[in-house]
Amino acid sequence: MFLTLTSADAAEPLRSWLVREGIASRPLQGGRALLVTDPWVPPDLRRALADHPAVVSVEETVELPRLALTAPAPAVHPGALPLVAGPCALESLDHALETADFLAGLGVRWLRGGTNKTRTSPRAFQGAGVEAADWLRLAADRYGMRCVSEVTEGPDAEAIAERLDLVQIGARNMHAPRFLQRIGRLGKPVLLKRGFAATPEEWLWAAEYLLDAGAPGVVFCERGMRTAAPLKRFTLDLAAVPFIQRMTASPIWVDPSHAAGSAPYVAPLARAAVAAGAQAVIVECHPDPARACSDALQALDFPAMTALAADLRRLTPVCEKAGAL
Repeated sequence: MFLTLTSADAAEPLRSWLVREGIASRPLQGGRALLVTDPWVPPDLRRALADHPAVVSVEETVELPRLALTAPAPAVHPGALPLVAGPCALESLDHALETADFLAGLGVRWLRGGTNKTRTSPRAFQGAGVEAADWLRLAADRYGMRCVSEVTEGPDAEAIAERLDLVQIGARNMHAPRFLQRIGRLGKPVLLKRGFAATPEEWLWAAEYLLDAGAPGVVFCERGMRTAAPLKRFTLDLAAVPFIQRMTASPIWVDPSHAAGSAPYVAPLARAAVAAGAQAVIVECHPDPARACSDALQALDFPAMTALAADLRRLTPVCEKAGAL
C-alpha cells in the first residue's frame, strides 16, 4: 500500500499510529509518502487511512482477495455452547443416532460426522459416502440439530452436499481451485479448513475461489500446522483466530482434535481456542473410541465430552465479558 501525504510533516505521526496498530511502514520521497510493507491491513484501518486528512491518495501495491476480506458473515452460529461435535467417520445409522442423542442432551446444536474421508493410507476406512450423509441428516433432524461434513472430489460431492447445512472443505483440498469452484457453485456456506502448511494469503485466496463461485459465506477453520518439531500431531496456530477476525467478517472455528491427534490434549486446546476468541471448536467424539474406524486416538468418549462441554459453558461468559467472543 502506497500513501501519498499532504506534507513530509505528516509522515512520522502517521507512521507512529500504524506502529501502534502493528502495521509496518517506511517513509519515501523525503517523507511525502509512506510505503506500508504489511499487505494485511485490516479493512477498518484501510478506511481510516483513506479518510485521514493527511493522506492524499491510497494505492494498492498487491492484489488482495477482495471478496474474502469484505464478505458478510454467513448465518452459521453454534449457539450458546461454542461446540460442534461428532464422529470422525459415521459407521452406521445407530452410531449417528446414539451420538446425536448424547450431544443434543449436552446442548450441542451442530453435529459433525465424516461421510467420505481423505485418508493418508488407501487401506484406511474411507467413509460410507452418500449413505453416511443420509444417516447424518436423519440424526440431525431427529434431534433438532444442524450438520456439517467434509465433501471430497468425486461423483457424490453434490449429493452429499445437498444433505448438509454446512459443507466442509478439508485441509488436503484447500489447495484445489477447481474443486473449490465446484463447491462454491452449490450455493451453500462452506467450512474452509486451513491446509497443513498454508500461508494466510493462500487460505484467504481459497476462500476467494469459493465466494467468487457463489458460496454465500465462508467459515474459516484452523486445524494445526506442520512445523519443524511439533509436540504432537500438528502445531495449533491460535494467532489465526484474531487474524481472521481482524481481517474479515467471517467466523473462525478451531479444530483441536486434528491438531492434537491425542485425546488428552484436545480439551486444553479447545479451551485455549475459545479464550482466543474462536466462535466454536469442532471436536471428534465417539461412544467407544477404541472401536472407532478412524482417528481413534483423538476421539473423546462421552464422559470426556461431557467434561469439555461443562468447561466451555463456564468459560464462554468469561470470554464474552473480556471481549474475546
